Amino acid sequence: MISDVRSLPATVPTARDVFDPTGPVRPTDAGTAFPPLWRLVTGFYRDPLARRALIACGIVLAYGGGAVMFWLHAIYLGEQGPAISPYLHWALDSTAGFIGLTPALAVILPLAALAAGGGSRRVSPGAFTVIGGAAFALVTAAGPIAHDAFIARGTWIADRVTDLAGGGAAAETPVAPDDVSHAVSVAAQLVVGLPTYTALLGLTLVLIRRVMRARQARARYVMKRP
Repeated sequence: MISDVRSLPATVPTARDVFDPTGPVRPTDAGTAFPPLWRLVTGFYRDPLARRALIACGIVLAYGGGAVMFWLHAIYLGEQGPAISPYLHWALDSTAGFIGLTPALAVILPLAALAAGGGSRRVSPGAFTVIGGAAFALVTAAGPIAHDAFIARGTWIADRVTDLAGGGAAAETPVAPDDVSHAVSVAAQLVVGLPTYTALLGLTLVLIRRVMRARQARARYVMKRP
């Protein structure tokens, strides 16, 4: 599998260019050609490391970012949610985000890798984090509208969850729920989302790279043992 990844054209970045600091250096004659999107995405996820990284990034961004966005929308802005416990409300919103946004994240990661260094080992972790986090934040900007359409109070999903686990009260808020427009909600999502998702993507990247270093160090130790 790794040999298949190494054989990819130099213009196609791989997950190891981003997430594995111990991997071998590929040729850097990428040039300036932009590969077709399908080749970029399929080539990136040919490596199992890419698929594991996608799941890890998706979980951290959806549930970690979801906690921040729950505070922003449900607590600070006072947007109305189902009459369930705040923890279940966060889990519901974050799970919906994970399901709905992971396909977009699957495209964002290889695009960010390409923009941060092309198909060479010169991929900049910092640039990857900023580009990927900003792109994800832009995608989530419409999240409040999708939330109101599918899982806000009064929707079919929210009613079923309330029937199963209701009895709690929506979080107390300083602003009347109906006073928050979609424009304000989307703007707040974008302003808070940019630093939040960039920081969370950077944290996930650091953790994955540390795991890869630790695995490589362990492999070298095992090989040296008599």
